Amino acid sequence: MKLFKQLWDRMYARMLRYQDAPENQRGRLIPMTPARYDEWETTARQARRDYVAGKIKAEEFLRRIDTTHELTSYDTVKQELPSEESFWQKRMAADLDFDPKQKYPASFMVLDLSKPTDNPQWQYFTREDLIQKDQEGHQSLREKYGKQSPASSYKPEKE
Repeated sequence: MKLFKQLWDRMYARMLRYQDAPENQRGRLIPMTPARYDEWETTARQARRDYVAGKIKAEEFLRRIDTTHELTSYDTVKQELPSEESFWQKRMAADLDFDPKQKYPASFMVLDLSKPTDNPQWQYFTREDLIQKDQEGHQSLREKYGKQSPASSYKPEKE
């Protein structure tokens, strides 16, 4: 599933780059039109459904989604997950086509009146705040810690 997510992100980025590139520079890029991306996405979703349902093995799943033949091997190693499922895992298992951008509002505000106070305050939540709360630590390390690259956070000491 990690490779699935990586390929998904890569194909989407290629489509955006190809769309945004001037006509004279598209020859240097891997052609990924929106129509071609939609075709790949449909195939990838079906392959994921088949894999999760146990209809195909992991190697076949990777072959189906690797249409540009970027993976050097289709060998896989199964990793055991913690036995207790989080709310996020249950939601993902219930809907294989789950897309957080479609299921969560972009943002919303809440006025908490449950606590007795003379001056209640509005709280503002973004989609990312809600997703992070529901994931309960199941987000990728890049999402969790990748706010700033290590190179940009390095500050040399003054001599």
